[in-house]
Amino acid sequence: MRASFLHIIRDFDGLRSFRREHAAELAAQRAYEDALFGGRREFTVPGYCAACKRVMPLQVDLQWGNGVTPNWRERLQCSCGLNNRVRAALDFLNDLSATHPAPRLYATEQLTAFFSQMRRRFPTAVGSEFLRDGTPPGLNNAAGLRHEDLTALTFADGSFDIVLSFDVLEHIPDYRQALGEIARVVAPGGYLLASFPFDVDQRDTVVRAKVNPDGSITHHLPPEYHGDPVTAAGCLCFQVFGWSVLDDMRQAGFADASTTFYWSADQGYLGPNQLLIVARR
Repeated sequence: MRASFLHIIRDFDGLRSFRREHAAELAAQRAYEDALFGGRREFTVPGYCAACKRVMPLQVDLQWGNGVTPNWRERLQCSCGLNNRVRAALDFLNDLSATHPAPRLYATEQLTAFFSQMRRRFPTAVGSEFLRDGTPPGLNNAAGLRHEDLTALTFADGSFDIVLSFDVLEHIPDYRQALGEIARVVAPGGYLLASFPFDVDQRDTVVRAKVNPDGSITHHLPPEYHGDPVTAAGCLCFQVFGWSVLDDMRQAGFADASTTFYWSADQGYLGPNQLLIVARR
């Protein structure tokens, strides 16, 4: 990855050290973003896109934010359909896959621009969605979509060199079971590359809602729904992860888990606390 600012952090105390040691650079990044924004409601930023393999105009507006300032993570979108965090994920994948001549890939999505772009480079990559149309696990529906439940994957042990899961785990009530299943299907030496709502200022994961034994849902916080490519109803967010999720990954069977914070003006990776999680099997 060609980002000008890459830092691997493994725990909350590491984050505090990182912020102290790089306070001036972090402040300069925020100043750069503020000057770039300048109160405009819509504008473009030039940045190198890992999918298009060239500098592209990246769209910025006030969608998915507070209506006052940009949500840099979800915007900076290229015409290929990839936004800031997803372009970075493809960039990370390009680096991770270099260690495997013909990587076996599984993405926990199939109806997305990311999966389409990934399949262009890796034609054998497998994707899936959580379907609600009665399709049996491991099979495709009439539209060609594969149904998988992350808490009970149908793949054999060690089936993949890299599993990719972006903004999915927060929608799974028993996310620890899902992490265990992902670890099971990742081959030794392989990786999980993931993103999800991550509150870097919290040591522990915050549970927003839980499923009761009778199937009802108890909400500890006001319900929050995120977009779902399968249904317009969206997906309920069950938790916002804190640093303890890295311990959950290790307990699930990964040898190591860490966050990589990234920032690059050249590639249009802007915004505070931009990060991806890498867990090694």
